[in-house]
Order: sequence, then structure tokens, then C-alpha cells
Amino acid sequence: MSLIKNTGTIAGFTIISRIFGFVRDMLLARVLGAGLAADAYQLAFTLPNTFRRLFAEGAFSVAFVPMYSRRLADEDGEAKAKEFADDVLSIFIWILLGFSAVAMLAMPLIVYGLASEFQSQPGKFELAVFLSRMTFPYLFFISLVAMLSGLLNARSRFAPGAIAPVLFNITLISAILIGYYVRGDTTNDVIVVQILSAAVALSGLVQLIYLWWAVKRADVKLQIKRPRLTPEIKQLGMVILPATFGAGIYQISQFVDTFFATSLPQGSLTLLKMADRLNQMPLGIVGIALGTAILPMLSRHIQNENQALAQRLQADAFEMATLLTLPAAAETGNLTMISNTIVESVIYDEQKDRATGVRVINTATKETTEYFARIIFLNASTIHSTAILLNSSTPRFSEGLANSSGVLGHYLMDHHKNIGGSGTLEGYEDRIYKGARPGSVAIPRFRNVDKQEMNFLRGYGVWGGASREKINANQAGIGAELKEKLTQYGPWKMSLGCQAETLPNYDNKIEIDKDNKDQWGMPMIKISASYGENERLMRIDIEEQIGEMLEMAGLKDISVNSSESVFGSTVHEMGTARMGKDPKTSVLNAYNQCHDVANIFVTDGSCMVSSGNVSTSLTYMALTARACDHAIKLLNKGEL
Repeated sequence: MSLIKNTGTIAGFTIISRIFGFVRDMLLARVLGAGLAADAYQLAFTLPNTFRRLFAEGAFSVAFVPMYSRRLADEDGEAKAKEFADDVLSIFIWILLGFSAVAMLAMPLIVYGLASEFQSQPGKFELAVFLSRMTFPYLFFISLVAMLSGLLNARSRFAPGAIAPVLFNITLISAILIGYYVRGDTTNDVIVVQILSAAVALSGLVQLIYLWWAVKRADVKLQIKRPRLTPEIKQLGMVILPATFGAGIYQISQFVDTFFATSLPQGSLTLLKMADRLNQMPLGIVGIALGTAILPMLSRHIQNENQALAQRLQADAFEMATLLTLPAAAETGNLTMISNTIVESVIYDEQKDRATGVRVINTATKETTEYFARIIFLNASTIHSTAILLNSSTPRFSEGLANSSGVLGHYLMDHHKNIGGSGTLEGYEDRIYKGARPGSVAIPRFRNVDKQEMNFLRGYGVWGGASREKINANQAGIGAELKEKLTQYGPWKMSLGCQAETLPNYDNKIEIDKDNKDQWGMPMIKISASYGENERLMRIDIEEQIGEMLEMAGLKDISVNSSESVFGSTVHEMGTARMGKDPKTSVLNAYNQCHDVANIFVTDGSCMVSSGNVSTSLTYMALTARACDHAIKLLNKGEL
């Protein structure tokens, strides 16, 4: 089934569910408002739902669906998938019962940890504990719903899992109306939230009954057996643990948000939770729908070792997400997309001592256009961000904009590598793998960590992996002989490589050649860089260490080779607009802000002072976030 159809099915029912959810929240606001009872209910509602998103629909589904899908795609897949599902169900029920029981007994402590401020208002804390105990059984039911939905999703039956939230909202809408009727003309909101909390647990049971019927209708038979801690169950547990933090970090932050919201004036928690519902709508319709649709399909492609289809599926999902979200972003009036454009230079106003915009060239028409803004962020990558500044010379900055230090363009760095080794591991020939290679090896830097111990400065990391060799298809023969040989595996092979640090060197630099221009009239970029003696000595040690590691690991037929590492071949360029405290020796300050022109920020690799030996993409993201935060603070102070 196509990604579009699957996503459309989930998104369509999600829209229906969100409409019912919107009606639910309107009625809730009308009946309860934002007061003591409403806050207590919101906390009680948050607890099982956050755990649901964190474990059941988050970490558990992320781990369970791929493992179930892979077994389903195996030979004799139905039997293997059923056995796995039965084992998971048989142990999952007891874990859920145990966790729910402990949580309900410890509910006063849980509520105190999240909402200790509730104790300052008579009866509010006690009501929150009581309601939380009423709603918490919902977690047991909805966790089983998540598992059953996963079984159906793996079989490309997405409708039942998408319909279930509609039943949830219908149940709660009914409870609000019943509570409103029972309360009558009194002001007793407690009776309303008690009925509503009971309905939360009941809605879980309603969804479970519906999903159990849908599973039986799909001819999927499940059996609860004596719990067994099989290797597959252990593997599932090992996958769930990191997935809890990877897939559930947003949900963990929800607990933090709740903690702070409960310390605000009465009614704040209710108002913030209702506002967050609107924020969740595009996430559910687009993000969650795509993620749910892609997961089982991607698992099957990986299981069948079809990397091309797996990559194509991910690309399709990205394109679809972009198609659905970019028009909405454009409607805000805060997004402008320009194609076929090269940034030629930054426009600088000498009198204001500020950058006022950028000048761009249309690659098709070669026309020049100017765009203006209060703040300029350069993120064109190391070499091109610096080239733009060099090409933005003014009477004040004749050697490049914001270059009073004279270091703009200098201290270019790139990691060096091209040293590797491999060997054969004897034994384990009864073990193969499907879908993906075994986990990679990562050995962090171990040279010159606590003290200088080598004849070179700084250090390097070693990375590698293992796989089983397969026959070269071009030499395998034809017909039945080819098919037979292609199913055979050779010995285990392990290989190691490196990524090493390069010292900053003033003479490693980029320049622009204004006498030699490209077809758009842009000066050509000249790069002068080479590795030095420190890198040469480091490479000798890397080669020795990789060989020794392979030998100590017990590998045979070891070969270690080193070829010349060409500067720039790693494509990890850094430096050329370095950060620093002193404007005389650096271009940027600690917030990636130009010393000389305060409203220009540069947050790509050009800001780096040293290269380290690890990849730095996350570092650039963090630096950009910090720079944006700093820029906003300066704007609010009227300093930019």
C-alpha cells in the first residue's frame, strides 16, 4: 500500500478525532472553566496520558512494531510473528498491572512531586490524588490498545488504530454532558470531574474492546500464556530503554512543564493544557500520521535488505511532510522561499555601523536583488560564509566585512583520515544477521586526554564495524549455481578507521580572487592548506594502534593501510571566522556575533577555533540556538 494512502487514512481519522477533541475541550471549558476542580482533573488526565505517549505509543511501539514486522516478513512469518506477539502480550500485561498498582499506591507522592503547590489550597491536592487514581487504569487499557494497533499497522491496517481516539473523545463528551446534568444548578464541579475521570478509564476499555475486535476481524489470533523471558523479549527490553529517551524526550518535558504550571495561579494549568491541544493538532495530523505509516514499511524494507526502497520511503516521507507544512508556514507571512539564488555580499551601512541586508544574484537571469533585515545570520557553510564576508569589503573593512583583526579566512581546518585496517574473525560461522549490520564500534579519543603523553598534540578517534563477506556476484556463475552461491556467507570481517584532529594554522586559509570570476560575476575562491608535522606524527601512531587493536581482538589476516589524506577530502571544513574574546585575534564573540558588526551572526563551521576529532553537526545546532537566543535578548533590550 502506498505511503500517501496510509498517511491519508491515519490523517483523515486523526482530523475527525481532533474535531471531536475540540468539541470536548469547548464543552469542558464551558462546564468547568479554569478553577480548582479543573486543575485537579487536568493533572489526573495528564499522568496516564503522558505515560501512554512515553512508553506505550512511544518507546514500546518504536521497539515492538519493527521487530514484529521483521518476523512477519520472514519465511514462515505468520507463525514467528504470532509466537513473538503472544510472548510480548503475556509479559506485557503483568508489567502493566504491576506498574499501575505501584503508581496508584504511590499516587500521593507522584502528585506531590508534580504539584506540591496544590497543598496550599484546601482540598485541591486530595482531589488531584483521588482523580489520578481514577484515571490511571486508562494506562493499562491504552497500552494494550497500542500493542494491538501495532499488530494491525504492521499489516498495513491503519484505520482501526486511527479510529480508536474518536471513541475516546466520544466517551469523554458523553461524560461531560452527564456530569453537567447531574450537577444541575449547583456549583459542585467535583461531581463533574469525578464522572469525567471515571470516563477516562472507561474510554480505555472501550478502545481495547474495539481493537480486540479489529484484530480478530483481521484473522490475527493472540493467546495469553505463561510469561517467558525469551531472548526476543530481552532484546525488546534492551531496545525500549534507549527508545524511552529518544522517542519520549518530549513527553518527559511535559512533566517538567506540568511541574512549573502547577506553581502558577489557580486555573493556569487548565489554560496551558488547553492551549497545548491546538499546538498538538498539526503534529498529530502530519508528524504522527507519517511516523505511524512509515515505521512498519521501513522495517520490512530493512528486513529484506532493500536499502534503496528504505531510502526512497524516507525521502517520500520527508517530501510529503514538507508539502503539508511549508504552505502553512508561508501563510503566516514569516516565510519567504527563494530559489536559484546566490548570496553575493552583505550590505553594510558605514554611518549606522550595522549590516542592513544582503545582495543576491539570480542564477537564471543574473539579476541582482537586495533584501533587508535587522539581523543577518550567515550559515552558508565554512568556506562560503567566509567568502561572502570577504566579498563584502567596504572603505572601513577593505579586507572583508568585520575583519579588523585580519584573521578572516585564516585557520582553515579539516579532519584527516584515510588510515584503516581489517582482519578476519574465525568462528561464529553459525551466526548471520538480517536487515542491518551489527552495531558499529566507536572508540573515543584516548591520546593526550589527561596529560601530554605523545610526540604530537591532541588526538583521534577510531570507528569501525563488522560484517560477513558475501560472494562477488560477478564471479558466481549463472542460473541455479548463482542462486545457491548468493545465499552463502563467507567469514566474518572487521574493519577499523579513524577521524583525527587538525591543529589550527594561520597559513591554512581561503581567499577570494576578484580578478578571476565565475559565470555569475562572483570572485573565485582560492584555498591554500596542507597538513603539518603534528598530523604526520599522529598518523604514524594511528596506524600502529589500529593494527594492535585488531591483533588484540584476535583477528587473523590483518592488513593496515594508510594513504595520503588530501586536505578537504573529509569535507569537515572548520575555522576561517574564529570565535574568541579578543577582537584583535578573532572575528566572533562567544555568541557567534561579529565583534566589528554587532548584527551579523555566523553559526556554521567557520566559527570553530579547534577541530576536535568528532563530527560537529550537533555542536553547530547548539551554537545556533544559543546565538538566536542571544540575538532575541539584544533585540528586546533595543541593542540591535
